[in-house]
Amino acid sequence: MRVLVAIGCDHYSSEKLSDLAGAENDASAIFDLLARNEGGFYDKDRSILLRSPSSEEARAALEQTIFDTNNDEVDFCLFFAGHGYLKDGAYFLCVKDTSVDRLSVSAIGITELFMWINEANVRDSNIVIDSCQAGGIACDVAAFLKPGKIGNLGSPSISVLAAAAADQVAREINGQGVATSALLKCLSGEVVVQTDRPSLNLIEVGHSVAELMGKENQQAPVYWGLNLFGRSLFASNPRFDEPKRPVIGLPDGLNRSADDEPVIREHATKVWELYLSSSRQFDAISFLNLTQSLLSDLPTDSTAAPIIVDALATTFRQIVSGSNDPFEEIELLGACIASLLRYSDGDDVAASVIIAMSNQLLETISSGSKVVLNAIEENHFALLSERSALADLYYLPIRILKILGWVGTGQYIANMLNKECPKELLVRQQLVRAILEIYTCSIVAVSDEQTCNFVIFLCVAESMELSDEAEQLFGLLCHTFHKFDGNISRAHLSGSNAYKFIKARAEERNAIHEGLISRPTEFLSALMCASEKLALSGVVDSLIEDFDHMSANLFVPDSYTSFAEERIDNGLNHTFIIGHGVWCVKDFMDTWRTVRAQIDSDPSIELPAIQIAAICAALIKPNRTPWFVWD
Repeated sequence: MRVLVAIGCDHYSSEKLSDLAGAENDASAIFDLLARNEGGFYDKDRSILLRSPSSEEARAALEQTIFDTNNDEVDFCLFFAGHGYLKDGAYFLCVKDTSVDRLSVSAIGITELFMWINEANVRDSNIVIDSCQAGGIACDVAAFLKPGKIGNLGSPSISVLAAAAADQVAREINGQGVATSALLKCLSGEVVVQTDRPSLNLIEVGHSVAELMGKENQQAPVYWGLNLFGRSLFASNPRFDEPKRPVIGLPDGLNRSADDEPVIREHATKVWELYLSSSRQFDAISFLNLTQSLLSDLPTDSTAAPIIVDALATTFRQIVSGSNDPFEEIELLGACIASLLRYSDGDDVAASVIIAMSNQLLETISSGSKVVLNAIEENHFALLSERSALADLYYLPIRILKILGWVGTGQYIANMLNKECPKELLVRQQLVRAILEIYTCSIVAVSDEQTCNFVIFLCVAESMELSDEAEQLFGLLCHTFHKFDGNISRAHLSGSNAYKFIKARAEERNAIHEGLISRPTEFLSALMCASEKLALSGVVDSLIEDFDHMSANLFVPDSYTSFAEERIDNGLNHTFIIGHGVWCVKDFMDTWRTVRAQIDSDPSIELPAIQIAAICAALIKPNRTPWFVWD
C-alpha cells in the first residue's frame, strides 16, 4: 500500500515565523498529481492532505499513515512545504503552532520521523521538503550513527529531496515554491527524467530537479538516499511510453522475499555508515567486501542479489558523482559489477545487470578520462597527493597504473560490446600520451598490485592504436624493475610499511624486509608476457641473468566466477624460478602455454559478463591478475 501525507503550511501563530503564500498551493498540487487524480500513484483513501495544520494534527496524520496499516506493507511518502528550522544539528518542520523556542515539542523533528519509520518497519520512504535550510536533514541521519545510537537507523530504504542546502533559503515565486515547481515539471512529464521504466525514483527525480534549477540559477537542492530493496518507487513515469533504448532485465519496484528482508535489515546500519563516509572518500574495497557479505548471507534460493546491487549502484553513484576524484564513480561501478561475478554464470538477470552496468562504466570511464586529461593539461601536478609528497614516491606510480588499467578496461568493454566511439577513443589516446609525457619519471615498478593494470592496458594497446606507447610503458617498468633488483612490494602495504619499503630501496639496501617484498611476484610474469607480445623478448633476455633464483607466479582460478572473493580457494599457482629451467623468455612460454590451456578449459570465461566482472574484480582487489585477457 502506498500512502502520501502532503503538508503545506502558510499560516503561523508565532511572530518569529512569517506567513507564506505558496506552501498550501504546493502541497495541494503534489497531492492532486500523486493521489487525487484518476490512476494516482498513492492510495487516495489512505493519503492525507493538510493545510496549515497544528503539530497535533500533523503528528496524528503521520501516525495514522505510518502505523495504522492493518498489517499491510507500507510505502510512505511525505511532502512538506513551509518553514523549516535547523537547530543544534537537528532539522524541524514548522507547522501552524510551532514556537522556535520549543522546537522539539511544537515542530515535527526529522529525527523523530525517522524513528517512527524505523519502528513501523516501513518498506520504502520518500521524503520531499520544500523549506529553507532543508539540506540540514542530513544532520539527522548522521546523528543516528554516533556511538550509543547505532542500530536506530534500521530502515534500508529512505530517499530524500530537500529544496535547498543547509545554508540556503527556499524561495517562492507567484504563489509556488521554486523547488516544487521544478518537481511538478518532472512528475508531469514536462521535463523528461527517464524513459526506461514505468516508475520514477526520488533520486533520479532529484537529479533532474537539480539540473533544472541549476539552469535557472536558483537555490541548490540536495538529494540522497539508500535503498537495499530494489528500485524505490516515488511516482509513475509519464514518459515511459517513449522508450529510447531497451529496458534492462530488472523487475521494477521493491522485489524481495520475506526471507531476504531480515538479512537486508541486519546489514542496513553498516551500509548507511559506508554511505555517509563515502561523501568524504569512497573506499571501493570496503564497499565490495560489505556488499559481498550482505549477498552471502541471503538465503541460498534468493534471487535478490542483482536487485540489491542495482539499488546500491543507483544510490551510491549519486553521492560519489560529486567527488573531486572522477575515478571514485568508476570504482563504484566496477565494485558493483564485481560483486555479481559469482552469480553471472547461471543467473540471466545478474548477467544482464552486469552488461547494463558495463555500458554505464564505459561512459563513466570516458567522462572520467576527459576530466583527468583536462586536469593534468591545466596543472601538471594534478595527480599528486594533496597531503604528502613523500607518499607519492610509492603511491603515485600505483595511481598512474590504475588510471591506465581503467582506461584499458574501457577499451576492453568497447571492443567486447562493439561500443567504440571515435571521440572517446581519442580522449583515451590523449590521456595515455599526456601521462607518459608528464609523468615519465613516476612510471616506476613499485608494487605487485600494478600487475593487473599493466596487463589489462597492454592487452588492448594495439586496438587503441597505442603500440608505441605500450613499448614506452614496458621499457620504463622493465628498467625500474631491473634497477631495484626485482624488489617490488606485495599488494596493499600499509602507509608505514610503504614508507619502510621506499626508504630501504632509496638506501639501496641489499636485504629489504621479506615481509614487504612480493615473492613470488606476478609482475615478472607480466614483463615476460609483455616482451613476447611486443616482440621485445631480447630486452628481458639481456637482463634475466640478474634475476637468477627469483621466483615468479601466475595464478589461475578453477573458475573465474570466484575471482572477486577475498580468498580464492580453488585454482593453480604456476610458479617458475629464473635459472631453474627458465633462462630466457622462450623458456617461460612453456609455462605460459600451460596457463593458457587451463584458462581455455573454463567454459564460463567465454561469457562477456564474466570477463568484464573478473577484470573489475582484479582492478578493485589488485592482488590478482586476469590472465585470460592475453590472447
